Amino acid sequence: MNKKTKKRWMIVSAISISVILLIIVFSMTSSNIPETTAGNVAVIKINGEIGGTSILGGGVDSDDVLELIQEAENNKGIDAILLEINSPGGSPVASEEIANAVKESSKLSIALIRDIGASGAYWIASAADVVIASPASLTGSIGVTASYLEFTGLMEKYGIGYEEIKSGEYKELGSPFRTLTEKEKDIFQEKIDELHEYFVKSIRENRKLNDNQTKEVSTAMFYLGSEAKQLGLVDVLGGRKEAEEIIKARLVVKKVNFIEYRKAKGFFELLSEVIAGQSLSIKNQPVIQAK
Repeated sequence: MNKKTKKRWMIVSAISISVILLIIVFSMTSSNIPETTAGNVAVIKINGEIGGTSILGGGVDSDDVLELIQEAENNKGIDAILLEINSPGGSPVASEEIANAVKESSKLSIALIRDIGASGAYWIASAADVVIASPASLTGSIGVTASYLEFTGLMEKYGIGYEEIKSGEYKELGSPFRTLTEKEKDIFQEKIDELHEYFVKSIRENRKLNDNQTKEVSTAMFYLGSEAKQLGLVDVLGGRKEAEEIIKARLVVKKVNFIEYRKAKGFFELLSEVIAGQSLSIKNQPVIQAK
């Protein structure tokens, strides 16, 4: 086989493999894991930044979570919803949307904080009927932050100018190409303070905190699970075992079967897994997927 023929063969092989991979991904996107109803507790995972989704997946899309909660709500065979949380927080709007859906659910809701359930993720947890956390988990951080990059020093160093042409006094508020005035800083701080007050008020109402507890947690400090329990942010220390015991006691049932509710993976997410060589095998645990 000469070099030219060998090169053509390699190109054809590469194209063939790519086509096969695409067929596999498309077929799995359409069929994926078969639906099943073998479970009475819907497990919905809140993993990653809330509102931080991307074309390749990752993060938590509030629309997806809302759809899954509604799926569980409509399923008469589901007695409780277990929110498994491992998230540092994220978008205030997305977090509140999920928290409201949890509060409005007629099912027993339990939030299980694993490694971290902070900021917006704790907002979601606080809306549940029961909050469980690992003693070593990080939770709390009930605060609001806003930041932006400012390039004026870099622009000055390289002789780059910036001119504003605007209508409206505050239209360029927060531009990275100039330094904020003291008045503009005050405006930003005022908005952040208002949002923080609203956040703290929601947590206080959800967890029925007293004045001292509210004052303590409003500093935006993060706490270990054991500390959070002392402050009233957590009800029980533990994991799934404790969640199972609570469900049995609250609902007076002898057996608890967890079933994971999750969105079907999109094309690009599956493709990235194939490229990375990850296994696409079906897990033993039954899964319900919202279509």
